[in-house]
Amino acid sequence: MKINWGWGIVIAFVGFISFILYFVVKVSTNDAYEHDLVVEEYYKQELKLNGQIEAEQNVLPFKRDILVEVVSGDLRIKMPQDKVSELAKGTLLMYRPSNKKLDFTLPFQLKNGEMLVPKEKLVGGIWSVIIEWEENNKNYRFKKELHL
Repeated sequence: MKINWGWGIVIAFVGFISFILYFVVKVSTNDAYEHDLVVEEYYKQELKLNGQIEAEQNVLPFKRDILVEVVSGDLRIKMPQDKVSELAKGTLLMYRPSNKKLDFTLPFQLKNGEMLVPKEKLVGGIWSVIIEWEENNKNYRFKKELHL
């Protein structure tokens, strides 16, 4: 049987389409290829944006005094004691942009102006440290990118 150029083009198209469909099915069914949104309920968080901007503005006068560093593998957050009291209530969100399964939230509690996050909870890579707290009926929000 002899294949002319018309059948050759059809075979090439079918082969190319099969090749593309194979990769589409592989990526959509394999758990290794995560394609989730960056955060859950993205639109609800977008509505809170003005409040977050105002809370970040409240931190600006003492933002440089907030220290986030890695000490013996643990993450140490040191707040200026004259600006943030030990009674401040809030949350610490450790956000991992590359994998939402590694994200975790801790209550924001200071002891001697410091808070420690144990190294067992941290995996190497890029993290966003987001601290939100309320003090004297005023909201504060501090955010810093960190590479471990």
